[in-house]
Amino acid sequence: MFEKNDINDLFLASISVLYPDDDKVTDNVGNFFSLSMAGYGYLTIKKKEGEKYIDLNDTKVEITTTRNPNETSYTIDYMEPLSRYYTGDGKRKKFFSNRQAIKIAETYYDEFHKDEEEAQKVKVYK
Repeated sequence: MFEKNDINDLFLASISVLYPDDDKVTDNVGNFFSLSMAGYGYLTIKKKEGEKYIDLNDTKVEITTTRNPNETSYTIDYMEPLSRYYTGDGKRKKFFSNRQAIKIAETYYDEFHKDEEEAQKVKVYK
């Protein structure tokens, strides 16, 4: 009836979305080509299926590892296992429906966001 997800396959993630925008000022990259991109980011929960990640908030989104300037691309900026945050209340729950996973992830977004900011600072200073 309801799909059950193992906590070891669930991840909190920060996603960057970039898309072509003809209304923006065009950047000239190395005198080879010009592109204009716009974008935004969001936090979500991912489910790992084999080598792919599925966004439980929007299962139609295709997560890619590369950005294509001619089409909208969704890439993972930062990701951590949900199990790092979720310990349960006295009981260790291992399986969740998609809805339960999304609700639990919402609880930990603030803490995850703080960890993501710290990781970004470390990248900048290295």
